[in-house]
Formats: sequence, C-alpha cells, structure tokens
Amino acid sequence: GDALAFIAGEDGSCVPVPDNCALATCGDHSYTVCQGQQFKSQSEASCGDLGMELAFMDDLEENTCVVDAALAAFGYVNFEETSYWIANTKDNSPIFPWAAGEPNTPSDRDIHILRYNNAPYGWNDVSGSVWTWGWVCESTD
Repeated sequence: GDALAFIAGEDGSCVPVPDNCALATCGDHSYTVCQGQQFKSQSEASCGDLGMELAFMDDLEENTCVVDAALAAFGYVNFEETSYWIANTKDNSPIFPWAAGEPNTPSDRDIHILRYNNAPYGWNDVSGSVWTWGWVCESTD
C-alpha cells in the first residue's frame, strides 16, 4: 500500500496528511494543497486542524511555486475542482497577480488561485462565503 505522510501538528505531534491533500515545499515553508469543496472559513479551520494556516502568498516566487505544486499533485481538471483558497485578500496582499479580466467584482474581497488553466498563476476575486474550492495550508514556523 501507499506510505502515509505525516506533518508536525501544532502541539508537535505527528498528524497524518489527509488523502485529499498533497505535501509541497517552497523555500523554507511547508504546504499542503488540498482538494475539496469548502468555504474559505472552513478551509481556514481545516488548516488549523493540521497545525497550519491558510497560505499567504508573500511574493510572485511563492505564488509560482505553490501553483506548480498544485499542478504537479492534481493537474488541472476544471476551475470547480482545481481552484484553491489562499489567505490573501484585496485588502491584505503585497502582490496582486490578477488573471486577465480580473478583478471583476468589486464586492468580492477574497482570492483563489489556479482558476484559469491558460493563466495558472493569475488570481481571481471571489466571495469566500458564496463559493467552495480547495485550499492551500502553510506551515507557521
């Protein structure tokens, strides 16, 4: 069978990586890229269960690495199945690598990545309480 992967939980214990998630490393941070259909708040809670936080993209290099990790783990299916919540918002982000035509809804404050197969590194604005996507967690150390 497949070997189980573990990450260090918040209390230092070993936490198994959920079946719907893949591990990734970018720089000195660890990530889990998880597929599923959750609101942003649910995704934040799922990251907390792993002793992690919803991933925050500090720069374009990190954004590229995380998107590449998601594509390597799960490929691109369609935006319903391969879009991922991140912690960045229109009100809190050092970068804004919008996809062509984005942002397009002023009231949408949240952001998800990998919305567009033809522009995988571009972001989309969206409402975290209306739509459900996958999510990316980031180590807090």
